[in-house]
Amino acid sequence: MILAQHGHAASDRVEKGLQDTSIDGVIISASNVKPGDVATKIKAIRASSSTAEIYFDPEYYANFIDKADKYGKLSDYDYFLQPKALSGLASPKTLLNVTKTVLDLQAGWGLKKLISPSIEIPTFGSAHESYSLSLLNSSIEYVEDSFQDKELYGTILINENAFNDLSRMADFLDAITRLKGIKGFYIVADRTGSTRAFWDNPQNLAAYMYVINALTLNKKEVILGYCDGTALLGLAMGAKHAGVGWWQNSTNFTKKRFIKSGGRRRKQYYSKQLMNSIYVDGELSVLVDRGYADVIANSTKYDKDFSQDPLNEQWSDEQAILHRWAAMKATADLVMAELDTGSRLSKLETELKNARIIYRDVSSQLPGGFDIATGPSKVDVWLNAINIYRTGVL
Repeated sequence: MILAQHGHAASDRVEKGLQDTSIDGVIISASNVKPGDVATKIKAIRASSSTAEIYFDPEYYANFIDKADKYGKLSDYDYFLQPKALSGLASPKTLLNVTKTVLDLQAGWGLKKLISPSIEIPTFGSAHESYSLSLLNSSIEYVEDSFQDKELYGTILINENAFNDLSRMADFLDAITRLKGIKGFYIVADRTGSTRAFWDNPQNLAAYMYVINALTLNKKEVILGYCDGTALLGLAMGAKHAGVGWWQNSTNFTKKRFIKSGGRRRKQYYSKQLMNSIYVDGELSVLVDRGYADVIANSTKYDKDFSQDPLNEQWSDEQAILHRWAAMKATADLVMAELDTGSRLSKLETELKNARIIYRDVSSQLPGGFDIATGPSKVDVWLNAINIYRTGVL
């Protein structure tokens, strides 16, 4: 269910997450691992868990991100900047060369599940959608001819604002659900246009939920990339797996992932009771001091460090993500114990409503209240999105 969305400075946190069963596998990112090191990474993952689900995101879409200047290890791959202009994808020969290069790499590493190259769809019905579908069809044909023992997952990178056009979204869904020779889809939502780290448009989020459910109802497996807490929504809607990373650019996909930037991260603590991450300093520390530790703390093996000093230096970035995976997995297990989408959504809705009550009770303990990113706004958006989906107004 929960996969590690591979990011920068991975160290051995993925292997640790697999060993303590907080995660079920990993989505390796090309920009973070050199081609010559991927096989070693895969071997280490399999040594940690023989049943780990392993996928490789070629991140081919980064080739056509405007102003991109931070490609990391991606520039070491043979398909980097091939072709240099988007119009080059109009050539069947170029399409075959791109898909062959990307898929041969994954097959050569012994992966059984292959992820296709693709480009972003900024709006449905656009030329970019056409190129995306061409890459998908080329990948299907190549796998059918060369790798009958492999399963193909088509990359679908969609700009969040594209979900506004429900009519063209339906046309696109109709086109991809009719495809043969494909096991499922690797879906990523580009949230570059949002001013907040979490989904703040419940209508768009409900459309995202609809896409997931429509594909699963048509017997297509769905793997979600770059999820924050929305991993739980996606799993409730039928997604098989959801990737959750550690830094901001691996929990929400934006084009800034490939553009140089600065800034410092504040330590965070994921509370499954609040269904959100809160800041260790100024939020968790104050609530612990005021006797609310039992209200917001989780029961993972990583929580013991907060019993004495919520600001202690042992709360490392690695520990924070291992803790987050474990806490999120606990909620995912609770939700996925239900047998159908309606029941899973109801269970998740109950958890969200409980979180809203806890937010109401503890917010008064913080002199300045919660930050917009750590407060109840995210929970409210989720609840609204569920209501929109349920009422069938999409």
